[in-house]
Amino acid sequence: MKRFVFCFIAFCLVALGCYAQKGTTAYLDEKKGFKGIVLGDSISKYKDMLVAKDGGYEVSDTTLLHIGNEVKLSLILVKEYKGLVCSIAASAKKQYGTKLFDIFRSAYGSAYVQINKFKENYIWLTENVELDFLNDGKYSVFVYKDAKLELQKAKEERAKINQAADDL
Repeated sequence: MKRFVFCFIAFCLVALGCYAQKGTTAYLDEKKGFKGIVLGDSISKYKDMLVAKDGGYEVSDTTLLHIGNEVKLSLILVKEYKGLVCSIAASAKKQYGTKLFDIFRSAYGSAYVQINKFKENYIWLTENVELDFLNDGKYSVFVYKDAKLELQKAKEERAKINQAADDL
């Protein structure tokens, strides 16, 4: 009986540890998106909440334009590649920049890279997701990208460029 209880407790601890904890990049990988929009999902899944705009889609649901009670977003844009969500970008007024950075650091940890030490430009990177955050100028902008779709897109664009170069 003691052995059963020990095994049961060990199993429960392992099962609970399987979920990514907030404050780690594993949590970024697990969420794989923003405000319920998941990178890599079919764009048609979100058509009822998106309006076509500038080669992408703008989120029309204004209830999504807040992060808690802390940050009011100006807009959320979703881009697709081959019918799949490949990036989700959002912006807020610069006054929210520090709060946004603190929120990202709380959610995804301190495993970020600062691109330029003179600018507030940070990247959280996992195998599947990249989050870019820029707090510069009038706005704070952040972009969630599906790393695998972005790589596929870049390879196809490079192939087109190479093909055009062969045509010189």
